This record gives sequence, C-alpha cells and structure tokens, in this order.
Amino acid sequence: MTETLTPSPTTIVDTRARRLLGGAMLAAPILLLAGTAVLPAAIGGRHDNDRAEALHLLHAVAPDRGRLPIGFVLVTLGLALLVAAAFGLSQLARGSRLSLAGAALVTIGAPAGAAFNAVNALTAYRLTDPKLPPDSAIDVYAGSIGPAGTVTFLLYLLVPLGMILLAIASWRAYTLAWWQAALVGVGVLLGVASGEGPVGALFTLPLCLGLLIAARRLNQPSQ
Repeated sequence: MTETLTPSPTTIVDTRARRLLGGAMLAAPILLLAGTAVLPAAIGGRHDNDRAEALHLLHAVAPDRGRLPIGFVLVTLGLALLVAAAFGLSQLARGSRLSLAGAALVTIGAPAGAAFNAVNALTAYRLTDPKLPPDSAIDVYAGSIGPAGTVTFLLYLLVPLGMILLAIASWRAYTLAWWQAALVGVGVLLGVASGEGPVGALFTLPLCLGLLIAARRLNQPSQ
C-alpha cells in the first residue's frame, strides 16, 4: 500500500508567499520600465530655481503633458511592488541581517520616491495647462524644489542603497551568482540615474533581468 504525502498548511502558505513575492519581483521592474518610458524625458531636468531653465523645461514637457499622470501611476505601482520584491530578495538571502537592513531601506525610500515623482509629474502637468498664465506657471515651477523636495529626493536614494545591500546579501548567501547579483545592484543604480523617457527606460532592463533570475531562484524547491 502506497502512502500519499499531503503538504502541510505551513508548506502551502510558504509556497504561496514565495509565488506572490516572486510575482512582485517580476512586475515591479516592468512597471518601472513602462512608467519611465511613458514620462517625457524633459521632466527629469533640473531648473534650480532659474526662470529661464524652468521656461525651457515647461515648453519641452507641454506637448506630452497627457502622459504625465499615467507615467506617475505606473512608477508609483512599480515602487510599491518593489517593496514586496525587496522582501522576496531578503527571503532569498535567507533573512540575513544585511538583507533585512536592505529591505527596510527600500521600504522607507519607496514612498519617498513615489512622493517625489508625484510632486514632479503632477506639478508639471498642472503648470502646462494651456489655460494657466505662462508667467505664473514659470514662477511656481522655478520655486517648486525647496528643502522638502530635496529631503524627499535624498530619502528616495535609500531605494538603490537598499537594493544594493540585498544584492550583496543574496550573493553572500550563495543564492545568486556574482553577475546575477550585479544585475540587481548595478541595474537599480542605472535605473535611478538614467532619467525618464524611452532611452532612460532601456537602462532598467538589467534590473528586470536580475529580478527575473532572482524570482526563479526564490521559487526553486531548494530555496
């Protein structure tokens, strides 16, 4: 007589959690790539409170203003799922202290990144409204950075720092090869530094590939 082994509830829950985290690891970079591609390249330009630069940027963004809201939504969703992806990487790294620190940094930085992108995209969207007086729009946009924007951007930089820690932790746990971990760590740096627009979106591809490999490793029975 053959005995049939039934998976325990704990095993079933763990498998489902891994699949959900793996799904987040796949979806997050794709959403970030799509959002980056949709956003006008000029939206990432700096104006440093200069009216002439602000005028130039608003003129560059205005023809594509209709893409700003959808780009913001895609980037925000991508950052939200990146938090779940970070905890998936932490589990892949067997919950080491380094990986937990990395996941915590991503959790703190992702909302700040969403806020930074929201202010940037929605402010530009409002100020490129044809009904708004141009002079008023330029003055508002030129002064839209401020200390709060600087602090929010600095908090946003915790995201790439956290992802780099997670990549290192996964490599140290021998769950990712060095080049696979490099795709995650270097890929997130390229994604943050590249800027917006279709060309900038291409720099998100290494992160997409790195998290794809990590998601597959997470869902292997041995992990």
